Amino acid sequence: MADKPLFDHYLKTHPPTISELTFTNIFAWAEVKHHLYYECDKHLLVTYRDEKSILHLLPPIGPNPAHIMEQPLMGCRHYRWSRISEHLAHTTKLGVHPVYDRKNSDYVYPIADLRLLEGKKYDGKRNFIRRCGKLGTQARLLTAHDAAACLRIQEQWLENQKGNLSARDESTALMKTLEHYSDLGVQGIAAIVDDRLVGFAIGEPLNKTTFVEHFEKGLPEVTGIYPFLLQEFAKSIPDAFTHLNREQDLGIEGIRKAKESWHPAYLERKYMLKMSGA
Repeated sequence: MADKPLFDHYLKTHPPTISELTFTNIFAWAEVKHHLYYECDKHLLVTYRDEKSILHLLPPIGPNPAHIMEQPLMGCRHYRWSRISEHLAHTTKLGVHPVYDRKNSDYVYPIADLRLLEGKKYDGKRNFIRRCGKLGTQARLLTAHDAAACLRIQEQWLENQKGNLSARDESTALMKTLEHYSDLGVQGIAAIVDDRLVGFAIGEPLNKTTFVEHFEKGLPEVTGIYPFLLQEFAKSIPDAFTHLNREQDLGIEGIRKAKESWHPAYLERKYMLKMSGA
């Protein structure tokens, strides 16, 4: 947490468009991703290691990221620039072909659409929300005191994720976020039935117009809980924000279908640049 003011300075001065570049995301996933950071020529660089221990660098945060990327990375023979924006990937002069990273591209939605759910394409969503409402489901703001109840829901979800290799890692990141909920400056909503927390969503500002949702979980026995959570979360976002980034699908077919069913306005496309034979 001691590094938060430094990250806040860079991210406020150079607002990101990709979901990875928030202090919350980097802090919460630090143990899983082995994040490190350093400053270079008025830019902030964040690194991580994948499951093969290959070094990845996120887009430089600063006034001229292309210039930083074009400089040799001293002491590194094999590395990758990852989660690079489409514009940066195709304008940086590195002499390598950018690889489209579909599974890590972010889904972005108009917040007004998620609040109102107007039109035939949202018929199914509205029906599920009505069914959820008939259970007496209410929404309120999430607080740090809800951490234990959120973790119980996460653990129940985890039991049904046998084939999802990233599920345990997500639980680790959620625990860290909840532990530092107030200090991180995130906000969320809780779904309540009969005084029991049955679902939650957590996010924060990404830039001046876009909010990002980091976590969303609900009890499966509560019919319509996920449509209810998303609509209520969208309603809780301050009116200054016009879009909601709901992060990526990780190449998991079920997640892809679910996110596409909410009719994103666009994908925040990301690319990878493999350097020196990485």
